[in-house]
Amino acid sequence: MYIYTAYNLCIHSEIPLPELMESDGPPDVIIRLGKLSHLPPKTANWSNRVLGELHGKAKVLIEDGREITIEPVTGADNSKLSPNILGACMSVVLRQRGLLVLHASSIVVNNQAIAFMGGSGWGKSTLAGAFHRKGYQVITDDVMPVNLDDGYPLIIPSFPQIKLWPSAADSLGHNSNSLPPLYPNAPKLSYT
Repeated sequence: MYIYTAYNLCIHSEIPLPELMESDGPPDVIIRLGKLSHLPPKTANWSNRVLGELHGKAKVLIEDGREITIEPVTGADNSKLSPNILGACMSVVLRQRGLLVLHASSIVVNNQAIAFMGGSGWGKSTLAGAFHRKGYQVITDDVMPVNLDDGYPLIIPSFPQIKLWPSAADSLGHNSNSLPPLYPNAPKLSYT
C-alpha cells in the first residue's frame, strides 16, 4: 500500500500515484483495486456513492468521500489511471466530503488566493505556470476544492504539479522535451 498526502488528506492507495508526496498516518481516503461486476453496467449516482467509468480504462466506485474502488479493464495499464484518479475521482471524493469543487487553478498573491477558472483548454494551467515562473506559489491546478465552513472561501492545496501542453511549456521558457509526460505517451506534460 502506498501512502500519500494531497488536499489535506492522507491517501492510502494500491495504485502508485507518483504525482503525490509520500506521507504516513491513518487513511482519510483508501484507493483499492477490486471487482465491481456486481454493480449496474451504467454509471449511477446515489446519495453517498458514485459509480462511473474512467474513459474506458476502468470502472470506479466512489463511496462516502472515503473509498475509491477501481476495476481496470482487462489489459489496462494502471500507470495511466493516475491522472483520472487525481482528477475526476478525487473531485467526487472532495464533493462527498462537503467541499465545493471547481475546475480551476489557483496561486498565492499577497497571502491571498487568486483563481483562474474556465473550460478545458482555456489556459488555466498555462496562466498558473506563468505566475509560477515569476515566483508565485501554485496552490492547485485543475481541481480546486473550496471549504466554505468558516464564512469565507478557503482553497485547499492539492499537490505540486501543473499539467501543460508541450506548446504551453515551451512558451513559458521550459524545454518541453525535458519535461516528463503525465503518464507514458500522454499528450500533456508534468511540470513541478
